Amino acid sequence: MTNTGERDGADVPQLYLVTAAGHPRTRLLGFERVHLTAGESRHITNAADPRVIARFDQGYAQWRIDEGEHHIAVGRSAAAPVLSGAVHLVGRRFGR
Repeated sequence: MTNTGERDGADVPQLYLVTAAGHPRTRLLGFERVHLTAGESRHITNAADPRVIARFDQGYAQWRIDEGEHHIAVGRSAAAPVLSGAVHLVGRRFGR
């Protein structure tokens, strides 16, 4: 991210799950408040907790990540994505 302005400032990039294995599912995966001086650029890394991507499977009484393509987006809000991408996740169950 880059502060293209002439003043120091801050922004809060937010990472969202948009679809999970073909099913619409908007969830906030993470965010970080970033302060940048005028003209400063910085790479931001945001890792999602698997429990936020998963759903609870009552039949197994465990958390489950569905196998398939999961779409994510980054923006200032869920309604204003700036970047998007997809990743294939292997299905798994966890927790008890």
